[in-house]
Amino acid sequence: MSDQFVVDSILEVYIFESSQMLEQLETVILKCEEAGAYSTEMINDVFRIMHTIKGSSSMMSFHNILRH
Repeated sequence: MSDQFVVDSILEVYIFESSQMLEQLETVILKCEEAGAYSTEMINDVFRIMHTIKGSSSMMSFHNILRH
């Protein structure tokens, strides 16, 4: 198995998982907009989702890109 195949596979998983997390984030935000308020639970969901995306990005060495 070539190194490029491994990198491409890992990147594919990262993109898929990040897309799923962004869909979850969108769902949470839309529910809050409909309700006209953000509950503590929903705020925690937003922070959890963003923290997961940030952690995954850091593991992919994208953390330097996000700082600029």
